[in-house]
Amino acid sequence: ATTAAEEEEEEQEEKEEDGSEDDEVKKENLPSKKELELKRKEDLKKIEEQRKIEEEREKKLQSVEVLDGGYNVQVRILEIRDCVSDKPSGVCDPVIFVEAFGSTKNGEIFQDCNTAFVDELYTFNFENMTRKKLENGEVRINVYDAPEIAGFSKKLIGSYSADFES
Repeated sequence: ATTAAEEEEEEQEEKEEDGSEDDEVKKENLPSKKELELKRKEDLKKIEEQRKIEEEREKKLQSVEVLDGGYNVQVRILEIRDCVSDKPSGVCDPVIFVEAFGSTKNGEIFQDCNTAFVDELYTFNFENMTRKKLENGEVRINVYDAPEIAGFSKKLIGSYSADFES
């Protein structure tokens, strides 16, 4: 004679053997077709909203009056942080190069450090700038690990760039 507990245990073992219980659990966790369709519609709506925002931004930028003439571009660097070096010591000698519309300036070399407080202001003066030149130009900030021996090439360890629309 078998008890009710033993019968239940046997049924459980049979379900585990044929995997029917696992399938039931899996089916319970899967979203329905209706839920998937709703999610897809929500995602499409978000994409459409993002596209509209981008179009409005583009229209605003086009409507901004940009006069031809002289411009000053100022770039302020406050800090160099978490630089990584491939030197055996693990520390680097970071140096900043700022390029704006084809003109480049660089700062001092910070010896033996991976993080440094910089607070440097780079000013670029440009004459005869047109809207097209401004739209096609960019400001690029590169941080290099200065070479230990003069004449050797420096290694890029970080960069950032922004264009006129940013």
